[in-house]
Amino acid sequence: MDRETPSVSDAEEALLAMAVSNPDQFKTFFRQIRKTHPRESLRVAFRYLAEKGTDDCAQACLLPWLLMIDYLDALLDPEFVPVGTAQRAADQLAGKDPRFFIHFLQWTKRPNEVRDRLLRGLAITDGLSDASALFSWLKTLTVAPDERMRAQAVKVICRVRANPLLVERQLQSKEFRVRANAIEALWGLQTEEAKAMFEKALEDTHHRVIMNGLIGLFYQKNASAFPKILECAHHPFEMHRAAAIWAMGVVGDPSAIPVLTAVAETDPSAHVREKAGQLLTRLSAKASAAVPAA
Repeated sequence: MDRETPSVSDAEEALLAMAVSNPDQFKTFFRQIRKTHPRESLRVAFRYLAEKGTDDCAQACLLPWLLMIDYLDALLDPEFVPVGTAQRAADQLAGKDPRFFIHFLQWTKRPNEVRDRLLRGLAITDGLSDASALFSWLKTLTVAPDERMRAQAVKVICRVRANPLLVERQLQSKEFRVRANAIEALWGLQTEEAKAMFEKALEDTHHRVIMNGLIGLFYQKNASAFPKILECAHHPFEMHRAAAIWAMGVVGDPSAIPVLTAVAETDPSAHVREKAGQLLTRLSAKASAAVPAA
């Protein structure tokens, strides 16, 4: 029986494995295959940058090729590579390609760009170490007609400027996604101003905003934040309980296991029980891995 032709995915995995095990052979083979299979080669290049960064192999054969071609459209294609891969690859390229932001800004000025690609562009921007060059574009999207687009733009723009006063203005929005994303953008700050914003979020009417505020306080090592998240797992409203499970997953603290066990067994909502059970499995594995071998 003839050997089955490898799928594109199999070929990508083989190329990536070759790059790790035999870089010299990979460089030679990649220079050949990128001419006959440019799309597959581009996907391999993005994955390599996302996983390995700009190491010697990348600088020898991937980056020189990428800097000669128009790779941005592929990065902006939601179907080309997963968003996480696109974010990490874009962050590497932004640091190595002096034309990255020039091309990106040119793309933002295209008329009638489709929604999925605009959202992908926002996601990529959110993954950049420094997206300040795109601030003006982000600002225009904070008043876009699309609610999800506005919320994502607010999250990124608040992270780029990390300005509590800007976040405070966004907390006046009627849209919960905008308020929640503005609070999430402050998670990395260890300031009194950020703490005040997190505490203010606890007064919000929407569970997602409240949970983002509690997570922010947890990151600031507020002793009461995690117990409050656990308490919300027994909230009368299902969405609050589901949000609490999500927050426990973000925090990733195995001390939530007893609460998750109870919720997975007794919660009246099948959806909440399922989410609790999934997180329970993950945190239990994490706790087991943390126990030193005898």
